[in-house]
Amino acid sequence: MKFVGLLLLSLFASLAFATDNYGYNPTGSSAQVETQGTDAISITVVNSFITGQQALGLDIYSNGPSDYILAVCHDNMHVEIYELDGSSAGYFNLSLTNLGSFGIALNDTPDSEVYVNDWNNSNLFKSEDFGSSWTTLTNPAGNLGRGMDFDGTDYWQSDNDGNSIWRFQPNAGAEEITAPGVSGLLSGLTTFPYGSNLGIALTSYNVHNIYFFEWNGTSLTNIGSTPCPGTDIYYSLGLTYNAVTGNMHWSYVDNSWAYSIVEFSFDITSLERSSWGSIKSSF
Repeated sequence: MKFVGLLLLSLFASLAFATDNYGYNPTGSSAQVETQGTDAISITVVNSFITGQQALGLDIYSNGPSDYILAVCHDNMHVEIYELDGSSAGYFNLSLTNLGSFGIALNDTPDSEVYVNDWNNSNLFKSEDFGSSWTTLTNPAGNLGRGMDFDGTDYWQSDNDGNSIWRFQPNAGAEEITAPGVSGLLSGLTTFPYGSNLGIALTSYNVHNIYFFEWNGTSLTNIGSTPCPGTDIYYSLGLTYNAVTGNMHWSYVDNSWAYSIVEFSFDITSLERSSWGSIKSSF
């Protein structure tokens, strides 16, 4: 079923601000803020827009000449769809039992499988028709999974407890990998080409850095970090890489509960990026 056939042309009304913490339970009364980065990473803001509703997880869908940002909004039980400039391109429905939805991973090679996790239960929700129907599988991260991505072979998921990430095949195999040097509780995750290996970028709810790693197929190495590019950040919520533009998109909510998505380019000193097709990994 073609994704474009499901895009709704009409705009929909914004809902009230969130009534939950997206599975994050801070020990203090406010989020922590850390802005210390490393010299190896630099980023430049390309565009930003206010969404008007929750923007969790994030992923990119490329359809011919157009790219779309997918953002989970469990307030209205949708995956919201945005043009890169922030224009609404509609939505598709989440499962009615996916009440703690957060991360989203799209595998469009070749079956257009969409996976969404849940911080209320240990399910992965799978759809092969962009939300018309859903089935459930067991999530290797249980209810601690947050940001997700698909690297062309494997799925990845950040873990909200203990600064680790998961590499897995749904219902087939999984491994938990420590992410060294990360502060805070993890939220967003994306993968990207990095030399002949795989790059992985992470964010946390409450420490406002973007952390970059290299995965060589057997070990995860911390490359460096850079402050998140937003202002008045309360929670950092989602991260995704666009293989067409080479940029990333990051979502956050500010202290007034306004949700934004920021597009930025990034540069990692002294190392070259490879084509997306060269990234391979296996269990």
